[in-house]
Amino acid sequence: MAIYPIKGVHSYTIGLLSTKQASPIGSLNNIVIFIRFRDDKEFEASISKYEDMFNKSEQNYNSVYNYYKEVSYNKLIVNSTFYPLPQNSKVVSYKDSKSRCYYEPRDCKTNPEGYEPEEQGNREAELLVNAINAVKSQIPVSLNIDTNNDGNVDNICFIIKGEAGSWGDLLWPHMSSLYDKNVFINGKRVAEYNFNIESMANTGVICHEMGHSIGFPDLYHYSNSLDPVGPWDIMSSDPTPPPHTSARLKNRYGKWIDNIPEISGKGPHTLNPLTSDTNNAYKIASPVTSNEYFIAEYRKRNTTFEKSLPGEGLIIYRIKPDLTGNSGGPPDEVFVCRQGTSSDDPYGGNVSNANLNKLVNRTTLGGKYNPILLSDGTNSGLIISNVSEALDTISFEIGTTADLSIEMKLLSTSPLYVGQPLKYMLTVKNNGPDDAKNVVVVNPIKNYDFTKTIIDNNGFGIWDPYSGGIIGMIDLVPSGQSFNVTITVIPTSTDFIIRASIKSDTYDPNIDNNRVEISPELVEKADLSITSKVLQDIIYENDIIEYELAVKNNGPSPSREVSIIDLLPLEVRYISVETDWLGEHKSFIDTVEGKVSISIDKLEAQEEVKFRIKVKVLEHGTITNKATVQSDAVFDPNLSNNETVLTTTVVNKFTTGPIWKRSKCEKLLVVIQNTTNERVRLILYNKSLDHPHVDKYPIRLNRGAVSRTLIRHVSDEYEITIDRVPKGVYVSIFIIHDDNYSNKCEKDLRCVEFYKHTELINTNR
Repeated sequence: MAIYPIKGVHSYTIGLLSTKQASPIGSLNNIVIFIRFRDDKEFEASISKYEDMFNKSEQNYNSVYNYYKEVSYNKLIVNSTFYPLPQNSKVVSYKDSKSRCYYEPRDCKTNPEGYEPEEQGNREAELLVNAINAVKSQIPVSLNIDTNNDGNVDNICFIIKGEAGSWGDLLWPHMSSLYDKNVFINGKRVAEYNFNIESMANTGVICHEMGHSIGFPDLYHYSNSLDPVGPWDIMSSDPTPPPHTSARLKNRYGKWIDNIPEISGKGPHTLNPLTSDTNNAYKIASPVTSNEYFIAEYRKRNTTFEKSLPGEGLIIYRIKPDLTGNSGGPPDEVFVCRQGTSSDDPYGGNVSNANLNKLVNRTTLGGKYNPILLSDGTNSGLIISNVSEALDTISFEIGTTADLSIEMKLLSTSPLYVGQPLKYMLTVKNNGPDDAKNVVVVNPIKNYDFTKTIIDNNGFGIWDPYSGGIIGMIDLVPSGQSFNVTITVIPTSTDFIIRASIKSDTYDPNIDNNRVEISPELVEKADLSITSKVLQDIIYENDIIEYELAVKNNGPSPSREVSIIDLLPLEVRYISVETDWLGEHKSFIDTVEGKVSISIDKLEAQEEVKFRIKVKVLEHGTITNKATVQSDAVFDPNLSNNETVLTTTVVNKFTTGPIWKRSKCEKLLVVIQNTTNERVRLILYNKSLDHPHVDKYPIRLNRGAVSRTLIRHVSDEYEITIDRVPKGVYVSIFIIHDDNYSNKCEKDLRCVEFYKHTELINTNR
C-alpha cells in the first residue's frame, strides 16, 4: 500500500494475493478505471491530466511511463489506457449504484449504512467487480493486457472520486487482489490491482502501488514506527516525483541489474550514480558472517525522479537475503546503514543523513564508535572510509584505519598572567596502520585574543585562528609520522581553557586519544596610572575651571572594578564630571568631604580614559588637588603611579563694576597700583566692537610718562605690556573704538583699581 501522507502502518488485502505478478521486463499495458458513487458528481478534470500523469514521454517529465523507463534502464515500458472511454476530452467514470457512505466505516449515529470491519473486503470487491463488468466491453481485444502470458491481467489501476478516508479504511490507497473472484477481461483473469483516490493520485503513490504489481515488497514496517530505509527507496517512501528503488530491489525483484559485483580490498572503489545502467552498485561481504552482506550504491540528484532525495552520496545497505521486504521487521531484508546506530539503538541516527560524502563531512562509517551493525545488533566489522565528493562518480575505501592521537604541552612557565603571551605545543601523531587523509585539528580556546595569535606549524597544513579557537587542516599524515605545532595566544580572562581534538576522513579505531584539554592557572595583573592637569592657563578667583584626570591601564591584563577618587581642594565648589568615553562607568560626589568618586567596570589593557571635573574657584592663593586610582579586583604591580597631586596658583582680582559700555566708542581709565618693581601685563577683552582699535595714551606717573608700552592685538584680546614700573600709582587712558567710525567719542569714565599682581586682567568678559 502507499504511505500517504504517513508511513509505518500495515497494508491490507482482499481475497488471496496471486502468486503471479506482472513481469517487470518488457511492456505492461495498465488499465485505468475511473469510479464515482451515486451521490458524486462527474470528475471535473480533463483526460489530458491523467494522460500526462501516466503516459507523457517528454524528457524529464514526471510521469509513470518515464519513471519505470528510467529506473528499469529501459527494460520496462508502462502504457496506460482509460475507461470508461473519455468523451469530449473529459474524464468519464463508472457510476456505482451505492452512495459514498456505503463504502465508509459504519457509525450507528452518523453513518448507519457503512460497513463493519468484516464487511469491508466484500464491499470493495463488489464495487470493483461491478466497475470492471461495466467497462470491459470498451477494452479492445487487440490490447495485450497479459504481456507475460500468465493468464492474468497485468494490472488495473482504479481511481475513486473524491477525498480519502483514514488509513486502513476502504477509501485509502492500497494494492490488493481479486484472485478469488471470477472476473475476466477478454479472457484474462483480473488479479492484482491498485486502488487509488482522486485527491491522492500522483506519480509517487501510483508508482509505489504499481511496484507491488510487478513483485516489489514494502520496505517499511507494518506494525511499528522503526524506519529501516527512509527516503532512499520508492518502496519505503512515496514522494512525488518518486525516487528510484534501490540496487537490491532492482537486482532481485526487477531483474533490471543483472549482477552486483562483489569487491574486496582497500580500494579506492569508484561508482557511477544509480541512475547509470553500468557500474552502479557493489556487494561487500561482512568480515564476521556469511548470512548477511552489504551493498554500496551512489545516489545523486541528477534526474527528475532523484531530485526528491534528501541528499547525495554513498549509501550502504545491509542485506539479509533470506527475507522478503521489511513489512514484518525487524529484522529487515534491506536496512540503510547510518551514523548514530548502536547495539542499544540499532535504528538510531537520522536515516535522511545516511548519505556519505566529503562535502557533508560524512566520510567514514563503521568501527568501534560508529559501527555498521548486523541484524542482531552486533558489529559487522565493516569499515567504510575516505568517501570522496559527490561528483560524476564517487569513490571510497574499505577497511582503511588510522589511529590518530593528539597531545598538548604548556611551554610558558608560571606565573601566567592574563593579557601576557602564553605558549603551548600540540603534538599530532598517526599511529597507523594506514595513512590518514584530510586530517582536521580543532583547537577551541576559551577567552583569548585571536587577533594576536602566533602559530608555528613547521610546514604541516594550514592553521587559522578565529574567534572560537584555531583550526588546522592537513591533507595527509602518513602512518607513523608525528609533528609539532607551537601556538602563542593572549588570554583575556582567568577562565581560560585550551582544548584540542583530531579527526580525519580515514576511520579511526581508537578515539580515546583524539582529545586533550588543559586549564592553565592564570592571574590578572594590570598596571594602572593616573595623571592630572588644569585645562586653563591662568586661573582667577571665581573662575570655573576643569581638572582633567587621565587614567590608563598599562596592562598586561584588563583591569576590573577600577575606582578613581579625587579629593577636591577646599577652595573650590564641585559642578560636574564629564567624559567622552563610552565605557560603563559611574560617578558620585560627597559634598561633605568634597570627594569625587568614579567607578569603571572594566578597562582593557592599554586603554586610556579621561574625565573632566568642573569646579568653581572660590578663593585666591595656592590650591592642591589630589587624585588616586586603584582596582578592587586585579593586582596592580606598580603603585607609584596610582596618585597624582596638582598644585595651582589662583590670582586675586577685584572690580568696581563693568568697564566696557555697549557703544561704538569706549574710553577706559585704568589706575594701576604697583608695589614692586616688576613687569606688568594688562589684557583687555573686546566684547562689543566689530573692528576694534586701540588709541593709547601713555602711562603716567603723577602725570609723568612711563617708559615703553607695547600693545599687541591677538584675536579679541589686547595685551599691553609695561616695562618695570616703579612703585606708585599710575593712570592711563585707553580709547577703544571701531575702525568703521571716524569720530572719537568720549564716554563717562569708570575707574578700576588693580592691586598689583604679575598678571592683571579685565574682568568684564
